[in-house]
This record gives sequence, C-alpha cells and structure tokens, in this order.
Amino acid sequence: MTRAQRRKYEMFVRVRNFGTVNRDAFPESAVSGQTFGQVAEAVAALEEHLTRRTQARAEASKVKATTRAAVTRYMRAIAATGRQAAAGEWGTHPFRMPTRKSAPVVLTTARLFMEEAERRKDKFVGLGMPPTFLADFQKLVDDLAQAINLRQDSKGYRRKAQVGLESTLASGFAAIRNLDVTVANRLREDPARLAQWDGARRIEGQGASTVTAKAVVPTMALPEVAPPLVALQPAMEKAS
Repeated sequence: MTRAQRRKYEMFVRVRNFGTVNRDAFPESAVSGQTFGQVAEAVAALEEHLTRRTQARAEASKVKATTRAAVTRYMRAIAATGRQAAAGEWGTHPFRMPTRKSAPVVLTTARLFMEEAERRKDKFVGLGMPPTFLADFQKLVDDLAQAINLRQDSKGYRRKAQVGLESTLASGFAAIRNLDVTVANRLREDPARLAQWDGARRIEGQGASTVTAKAVVPTMALPEVAPPLVALQPAMEKAS
C-alpha cells in the first residue's frame, strides 16, 4: 500500500467510525446508513487484502532465507572438498563460492556444484563426504528452487492484491462522495457534528473536504447603446 493509499484507508476508517457513532442520524434502515455500511465493507475488504498480502510476503521471505542459508552452508562444504578433489586437474577448479548472495545466484551455483561433484563423486566420498551427500544436497537445492517459486507466486498475489486495493478504494470513494451531500444536508442545523464530519472526511496532507454547488448565473443581453454625441460632432460640422 502506497502512502497515498494508506492515508485514504485511514480516512475510510474515520468515516466508518463517524457513521457508527452517529447512527441516530444515519440509521441502518436509511439510505445514508446503508451507504455508511458500504464504507465499512470497503474497510473490511482493505484490511483483508493487507493481511493476506503481508502474510504471503512474510512466509515467502522466511522460507527463502532459511533454505538459502542451508544451501549455502552445504555449498561451502562442497567447495572446500572440491578444491581437494579437483587438485591436479588442468584449469581453474569450478568450486568457487559466488560473490553475490541473491537466491537465484545461489541456486545457479549450487546446480553447477551438483554437476561437478557428480563427476568426482568417488573422490568426494574418499575425502570424507557421506555417500548420500549428492542426494542430500539435491534435496536442499530443490527446496530452494521451490522457495524461489513461492516468492514469485507471492509477488503475483501482491500484484493481484494491489488491483483489489485500488478497486476497493474506488468503490469506497464513490460511497463517500454520496455521503458528502447526504451528511451536509442531514446535519445542516448541527454545526458541531458537521465539523466532526469534515475532520473525519479530511485526508492527511490535503485540505478539508467540502461540497460545493456551482451556481448557475443567467446571462442577460445588454441593450444596444447609441454612439456618443462626441463621435458624431465632426461628421455634423463637415456636413454644414
């Protein structure tokens, strides 16, 4: 949720609370009360979107961080052993830990380690690695790949949630615009509660919300005015 959306959400909450406190003026049976109910539904929908999006992000981040750490620890063991297993071979040994620590980089490097270690499996076992080290490592690599996919799915869900937020904000604003008129009319003789409404309706960083009606001013045709005599004087003198 952006800062602007957060401020709008907070305004929705204040408007909902205003309707609850002033239910005597806006009962549920009235159209105005039902409109306040629409705002309350918008608040509930926004809170649900925020909760699910936050949970998805936290869960995905936690799984990815834990799994990446486990893969990295195993990679260090393979890298240390691999330097000995590849000793005497021509060229640079392939067991180099990545300088970048992002999950996709770690995953790519781990898969390379798997391939290179498979070629030297007997040497690895001879250097003390358990016979099942490749299967154990493969399980961790698969878990990391799944965690990365979960993270991508979480991003997709957050994008979907963002669309839901925008749609809910739009429908909530439509209801509040109707209330701008209804509340002003209903509380016209109650300036104290009308001031409370203005405070609830205000969005932080913006001016107070007001409802104004443009007055229609009729246009009148102006009568034609005869030219001034001063302008006619030279022509009269010339004629004489």
